[in-house]
Amino acid sequence: MVSSDHQDKGTSVATIINFKQAGKNIARQKKEKQADANRIQFSRKKSEKTLTQKEKQNLDTHLDSHKIDGHKIEPQKPHESKNDSGTDKPED
Repeated sequence: MVSSDHQDKGTSVATIINFKQAGKNIARQKKEKQADANRIQFSRKKSEKTLTQKEKQNLDTHLDSHKIDGHKIEPQKPHESKNDSGTDKPED
């Protein structure tokens, strides 16, 4: 008969982890979270979907109505380098 000294002393043996199984479990959990999110997003009534679409469309038109046409922000041009004399005039 084999004695189990580690059980008598109250210590435990480390659990052996199979990394392949652990990776699969993590992947399953991620897929389940994504499935829950998809259920929330895509399992709505047609009336709820159209209401959300109309609200988004109203918001887009409201934002578009506040745009200022013809006023584009252009990137600043780098300053022209000065010549050796320290002036902006070209040398002759």
